[in-house]
Amino acid sequence: MPPSIRSVLAVLGGFATMVILVGTATAVAVRLLLTTATPGTMPQPTPAYLAINLAYSGLFVLIGGYATGFLAGRAPFAHAVALAGLALLMGVLSMKQYAGQQPRWYQLVLAVCMPILVAGGGLLCAVLRRDR
Repeated sequence: MPPSIRSVLAVLGGFATMVILVGTATAVAVRLLLTTATPGTMPQPTPAYLAINLAYSGLFVLIGGYATGFLAGRAPFAHAVALAGLALLMGVLSMKQYAGQQPRWYQLVLAVCMPILVAGGGLLCAVLRRDR
């Protein structure tokens, strides 16, 4: 497989890993931690929900960065940085989409920390493989 195609697939694979893990955990967390006042309304996030969401999201994006580096086969950190750029873009877009619905501090933590953790996952992969 040509390196450029493998690179794109590695980033997409890491992204899919993050989406599946975070999406599944979020569905469970919403079901367990949030209640709606009336059917059909959006539940308001509680401090406990936000803290738990940040914890599992951080872990799962770290895993996504690691998966990207692993799938890339070469330059794992560089590939994870590409995914981190995508995560940053998504964080900024999420801030705009959910403005007023989520606390600003929470949105900033997601936009800033998650890309760092994605890159950290790639760095972890590189260190464990001794390939930077």
